[in-house]
Amino acid sequence: MSAMPSRYLRPYVAAVSLLALAGLSALATISDDPLDRAWLIAAFAAVIAAEHLFETRIVWKGAEGESTFHEESFLVAMALLAPPLAVGLAFAAGFLAGGLISRRGPLKILFNASTMVLGAAVALLVMEALGGARADTPRAALAVVAGAAAYVVVNRIAVSGVLALAGAGSFRRGLFDDPGARALVAAGDVSLGLLAGLAAQVHLWTLPFALAALLALHFTLSGDVRARAQQQRLAELVASTSDGIVSLDRNERVTSWNPASKEITGYAASRVLGAPLAEVYALLHAEEAEAADEREADLYEEGERRPQVLRIRAEDGATRWLTVSRAPLPEGGDVLVLRDDTTRRQIDELRAQEERELLRSGLVANVSHELRTPLTSILGFTQTLLRHETDDETRRRYLSIVEQEGERLRHLIDVLLDLRSGEEGRFTVARERLDLADVVDEEVELAAAQAPAHALRKELDGRPLWVDGDARRLRQVVSNLLSNAVKYSPGGGDVTIAAARVDGRVRVSVTDSGLGIPAAQQQQIFTRFFRVETPERREIGGSGLGLALTREIVEAHGGRIGFESAEGRGSTFFFELPEAAAT
Repeated sequence: MSAMPSRYLRPYVAAVSLLALAGLSALATISDDPLDRAWLIAAFAAVIAAEHLFETRIVWKGAEGESTFHEESFLVAMALLAPPLAVGLAFAAGFLAGGLISRRGPLKILFNASTMVLGAAVALLVMEALGGARADTPRAALAVVAGAAAYVVVNRIAVSGVLALAGAGSFRRGLFDDPGARALVAAGDVSLGLLAGLAAQVHLWTLPFALAALLALHFTLSGDVRARAQQQRLAELVASTSDGIVSLDRNERVTSWNPASKEITGYAASRVLGAPLAEVYALLHAEEAEAADEREADLYEEGERRPQVLRIRAEDGATRWLTVSRAPLPEGGDVLVLRDDTTRRQIDELRAQEERELLRSGLVANVSHELRTPLTSILGFTQTLLRHETDDETRRRYLSIVEQEGERLRHLIDVLLDLRSGEEGRFTVARERLDLADVVDEEVELAAAQAPAHALRKELDGRPLWVDGDARRLRQVVSNLLSNAVKYSPGGGDVTIAAARVDGRVRVSVTDSGLGIPAAQQQQIFTRFFRVETPERREIGGSGLGLALTREIVEAHGGRIGFESAEGRGSTFFFELPEAAAT
């Protein structure tokens, strides 16, 4: 209650304290010998103070809440054994000492002690009005029960009032908070107090055992309150999280729908509670967009549920993206965690759009440059032939250059068309059973004739390497990899091509000892028109399309391609294809 505004707190506490003093004064008028059995008063006060060591606190809002005790049993037992004023004094001493043990503030200690004393005074006055509690008769026991009921009502009113003034909840909420559980616990406390008090009336020596039993049983009974406190903390966590949390029963029906779920979807809990999950998904027009991000696949163990990515339509018609994780509950059913991924998706889409625009601009520039180079040569030599007289040898040489540049232009256009087909999903490969070792042999022989400064070595085990594929396209793959290995080893050296069967796949690798690829540029190596920028490479020609097309061909065959490289130490490019079934 420390956060309560002082203008409400002090008058309220003062009023309760004055009523408690008035109650003690009234008890003094009906008590013959209030200090009879003073030791008994001290014993009960000590036990009440000790019970503060395992009190349970329920927080209502912010720092405000209430602590629960089982004082009804002590009230009933003392009412059967001691004068009314002695009972009131024991309550006052016990709760004042308990407040100090719990290190509460002075104002809170005063309020708690005053509330308990006021409730005890009203209860004892009710008992006296019904004939008293110290007689060994059923009527006295009924009077004690009635007094305990009055105590519960007065205590509940006082606590509800202070919580309402503190802004922790309405007065009605405090008054009727979980009445069934409170009534059941109070009935148990009263019954325990009656048994302890009645036994001590007959044999006072049983009282220490009764007090010890009361403490132990109170600790057990406080389990319900501890469970409520834990449930409350969980409920506050669920209510405050920005993720939607939805619980399902064993029949896949929605049993809870937290505020964040409403914020994300726009639908209030009343629209979905009790409905099957399938109906809720239909209400949201939910569609599974994709599996969990493949980059996160290693985070999940085999058999573990991975999050779904759903595209939904919120109540206002807006499209939203959700990542939905699902986990089983111990008592049966499941809990769903709905994470709104819309903002991240929008940012990623904007970034992808910017990248596409940049790529498109770069593509136009690169295509223009690559087409202009051979066209310039063709036009230049053609104009020379048309405008100037040349001898036969010069004419043949010029025409040979025009032919070469024309072939270069045709090849570039073919590659661009292949890449475009791949983008549109129209890139197809013919399928026939072939020995990839034969393809490697042929391409190595051709490359060796064109690269006399390099030593090309084959590492084949002599066995057929059967795959289902397009021979022309696979020759293109091997040729591109060999050409790059030679091209980017300008000083000559060894180029090794190896091929073997590995775990049901055929793997081909090409290794050189050339320039290598800087680590910072390796992620872009399969991007069309990308060329590694280093001083050593500026004199080396190329369109930057070969590896992009190579990857397209390999993936069209159901394979994969990769590489390992270190700048200044060479590179190894490899591709793997599924091995053909045995015939």
